[in-house]
Amino acid sequence: MRRAASLSKYIAEGGVSKSRALAVAALILLGAVFPAFLGFELTRGILSPGPRSVSDVLMDFDHQGFDLEALLLGKGAVPRVFLPALPRDWRKLAKATERKHAFTMIVLPLILQANEILLMEKERLRALSARINAKEPLSETDRAWIRSLAGLYKLEAPEADGEAVRALLRRVDIVPPSLAIAQAAIESGWGTSRFTTQGNALFGQWSSDEKGNNMIPAGRDAGRTYGIQRFGTLLESIQAYMRNLNSHRAYRKFRAVRAKIRAAGDEVTGLPLAKLLGSYSQQGPKYVKALTSIIKKNRLASLDGAALRL
Repeated sequence: MRRAASLSKYIAEGGVSKSRALAVAALILLGAVFPAFLGFELTRGILSPGPRSVSDVLMDFDHQGFDLEALLLGKGAVPRVFLPALPRDWRKLAKATERKHAFTMIVLPLILQANEILLMEKERLRALSARINAKEPLSETDRAWIRSLAGLYKLEAPEADGEAVRALLRRVDIVPPSLAIAQAAIESGWGTSRFTTQGNALFGQWSSDEKGNNMIPAGRDAGRTYGIQRFGTLLESIQAYMRNLNSHRAYRKFRAVRAKIRAAGDEVTGLPLAKLLGSYSQQGPKYVKALTSIIKKNRLASLDGAALRL
């Protein structure tokens, strides 16, 4: 499997076709004006119309040649089959092994899609950085895109300049599939949480939104106003989770270590970064131990080299 250090290298190695890369670049430009448009268009592949049965979903996967066992052995590619939600009968899956298998197959394409979008954004940032260093003027479209992205990644008082682009380059990057799957498994109980089945919340992210969009946890202390954020699709949940890791101050060390791995030319993988996420849970070290255990027991590290089919 191939992992792209940059978009140009990814294209050269066959990770993304040149025509698709150009199309995505155009979509990112549109994203500067219509932010919601980018995520929607890039998820187009074989998009399920809605939550069907588990057996129907697995049959579709089989027809698309989605072979998880082959992927765990480092062979094949992941078809672009994106489900907006878990199947309606998800909780009826009795066997834990079957649930884990199906859960991994459902979320993996979405995680890779979210990472693909991040790589495209990162490549555009690199191109803009090169232009700034060469003292070439940026268009207003480029500046608007930088400001929009800076706001999304919680950079304070961002200016569309070299400093902002450098800061964004440290934040805009992938989350290894093994790590994302393991965290989703813990936070959603392999998809059995009501927050996941009712609100597509894979990572249990808290929100203080007072517009009624949150789901209220059972046993919430009196006077507390937080809830679990609800999402329109599973992809939205995954992208919000990645933005959280890429922007919150609690994960600065996570981002710094990932940047060092990148600078060394090494592959960004889940196990080394999992050790830096103790602050994601009140359990701290126990949470890190659980993360690494899930990655190892379920052979998820093999999926860090997975790529979406062209």
